[in-house]
Amino acid sequence: MKLGIAIKKNNIYKQFLINSYMKKRVVLLSFFIIIFILPFITSLNQTSNSDAIKCIENKVQEKGCVTFGLDSKIFALLSTGQCEADVLAADSNDECFVPVNANSCELKTTSQAVLALDSSGSDTDKYANWILAQNKTATGIDWLLQIETSEPASCDIKDLTPNQYQVSIDQDKKLSLSGSANCLSLDSTGYWLKINPQCQAQEFEVKCDKAFQLNLLFRKQLSSTIYVFDESVKSETAGGTDFIKARESLCFKKGNSCDYEGSLWATLVLKKLGKDVSSYLPYLIVFEEDNKKFLPESFLYFLTAEQDFKIELLSKQIGDRYWDEAYDRYYDTALALMSISSEQTDAKDNAVNWLAEVQGDDGCWDSGNVAKTGFLLYSLWPSSSPDPNGDDEPPEDCEDLGNFCVSNIECLESGGDSLSAYNCPGLSTCCTKDKSAQTCSELGGEICDSSEDCDGIPEYGTSDLLSGESCCIGTCKEPTITTQSACEENFGTCKDISCESGEKEDLSYACDDVSQYCCMQKTGKSLWWLWALGILIILIALAIVFKDKLKDFYDKLTIKKKPSFPPRPGIPQRMQEIPQRRIIPQQQPQMRRPFPQRERKSELDDVLKKLKEMGK
Repeated sequence: MKLGIAIKKNNIYKQFLINSYMKKRVVLLSFFIIIFILPFITSLNQTSNSDAIKCIENKVQEKGCVTFGLDSKIFALLSTGQCEADVLAADSNDECFVPVNANSCELKTTSQAVLALDSSGSDTDKYANWILAQNKTATGIDWLLQIETSEPASCDIKDLTPNQYQVSIDQDKKLSLSGSANCLSLDSTGYWLKINPQCQAQEFEVKCDKAFQLNLLFRKQLSSTIYVFDESVKSETAGGTDFIKARESLCFKKGNSCDYEGSLWATLVLKKLGKDVSSYLPYLIVFEEDNKKFLPESFLYFLTAEQDFKIELLSKQIGDRYWDEAYDRYYDTALALMSISSEQTDAKDNAVNWLAEVQGDDGCWDSGNVAKTGFLLYSLWPSSSPDPNGDDEPPEDCEDLGNFCVSNIECLESGGDSLSAYNCPGLSTCCTKDKSAQTCSELGGEICDSSEDCDGIPEYGTSDLLSGESCCIGTCKEPTITTQSACEENFGTCKDISCESGEKEDLSYACDDVSQYCCMQKTGKSLWWLWALGILIILIALAIVFKDKLKDFYDKLTIKKKPSFPPRPGIPQRMQEIPQRRIIPQQQPQMRRPFPQRERKSELDDVLKKLKEMGK
């Protein structure tokens, strides 16, 4: 293993069936559509982030930041630039931050505060120093030295003590060791040299009679899973000498013990500040399995750019909607999307769609929760915080200016330059170059064509895909036809427990399992009046433009009435039936050509001819 996720606006197309005599009016009609209708369409398709930003700003205006808890202040600052002074005023002894209902500073809260303050341009050195002071040596981790040769070889190893060791490598790659036992011992498998704990900061000099390669490995004690540290040296010629330095395994502590969740946040923030965090990664990686509830995959993907962590993270999404592992679906969804915010994935798009469904009428999520709303904003959309360089205006969007939002590691690997003056969502950074594209096979996937489904995680950004293809990190399979319940067909959700806040049970639609509840989202604000207003404006505008001709046309219709004839004697006059006009409801208005009576055709033709000449 190498070490080192806007709501899309829906395109609305309106097709007008225009007869030949109306073709000259297309340009004029289009003009009014652009002027009057498009603003209303835009308002209908506004992304959730603008409503969420307004929600936080309104709450700050109404109540003031002083009434918020510390976590709400932090995420309000992180997402909208609000409450900076209040966050700064909340530190303890000018070095760290104490969460609500706690008696002392904590790593997680302090790290989140540093992340927010750094995004606003505040000086965070004193807080970063406090975080660094909380480190300690992690236990339960083995470090191994691997010597790779293509044939049997003999090697001499020295450390700085200096102790000397003689190593023989046989045909089966197994080792034998002689000499001092101070720093190195033979691993139980016989394939590696184990670096003893007291020598984890030692540097070793290695010389072999054959060409060789050195690697540092690590693992959780008693585990069979081996991780390769991204530090290797290679001697291409026999008799060459190279050096490799062992690493310490560090963590961040709470009391006298390692704090895993705190270490995740502390390492992430230090990485964001440009600090070397390589010594903290082994602890976070080997104890990942024991701490799944904290969604460590999101942190580790940002810290290492390893696809394995991304795949694990995406696989935890529930029902193609949200994540719910550590705290609740809002916080955990924000946590998961934090590291993939700049990537185009189905998982992120599905999560954004779900957030649009459950967003409150006030624009916030989770019943007006400022902290979770701010966290979601930070993870998904570029921040509206002021420019860290001192400008009161938010920095410009990175991708709008032709740059790329990628991770720091991906920017370095592509040979690009990091740009701090431009904005990106979540943990991504603005880079002058896009990340290097990998092939599907390099990601460990297989290519699916348009007729196949991916039983796993689909990737669309690999370099070897043709139109309609996707890279499946899993298995390509024939599509399966699934049937939905009446509840699901009508955009409801079948649940085993009662409906949640913001939902209501709909008894008119059934689930496949009769014991389940059919839950529908409560109806939000209706914007039908915007459509009506837009149509009314168009009609008024057309009436103004053609007012003279319409007046003449109306006068002709009212003056030249069709003559009436008395009924023939002896024949009773039949009551003329007036056919009822059938009105077909439509979502979008259509232009219809009226069908005039035969007697008035010549008059109408004259009017239309005059209208045509005016259009020219």
